[in-house]
Amino acid sequence: MSKTAILIPVKELSEGKSRLSSILSVEQRQLLVMGILKRVIMASNASIASKVIVVGGGDKIKKQTVDMSAIWVNSQGCDLNSDFLKALTQLEQDGFSVVYLPADLPEISKEDINAILNFSGEEGIFTFVPSSSDGGTNAMLIPKGLGFKPLLGKDSFNKHIDWVKKSNHRYKIFKPKTLLRDLDTEDDLKYFQEIEPDFINNIINEIRLI
Repeated sequence: MSKTAILIPVKELSEGKSRLSSILSVEQRQLLVMGILKRVIMASNASIASKVIVVGGGDKIKKQTVDMSAIWVNSQGCDLNSDFLKALTQLEQDGFSVVYLPADLPEISKEDINAILNFSGEEGIFTFVPSSSDGGTNAMLIPKGLGFKPLLGKDSFNKHIDWVKKSNHRYKIFKPKTLLRDLDTEDDLKYFQEIEPDFINNIINEIRLI
């Protein structure tokens, strides 16, 4: 495996978890975003990846990222895909393959990330992890130099697979249980509250310990 960077794009805090606005306050949603991001950064820092980069999110996310010894890169304020592509292009120019991780994977561990890095078994093969709940993409291993264009958003998993097929690149699909569910909707929140008692308070307390 060539040197690999983990890339975590983050929306502005004011936009985060808007689909939970009917049950959580603005402050609770922001703390939830930051708390889950903390778990993602911690797992990334502990993995075998060479570096960890967070893109965007604003000043609070910048401070959190730097305090956790990861690298923060400002976003251009266009959209998540444009910010992701700019950071991806720079990393590829620097010789890195890239693992994309969303900022909202509460169950993630370093073992999950290392498994993604090792899953393809050889260079030049994409690895995709689907979301079990909404058709999204919950992780990607992106080999350098293959011209990948991110298509994050609705039905992104199928869009990414279609792109790879049309580009005649090789790929594998990986389904580790702890990465299949991200947190976007009230149903997602109920799921995590069932498997982790007092989930929201745990997350908020974790972020207050930074």
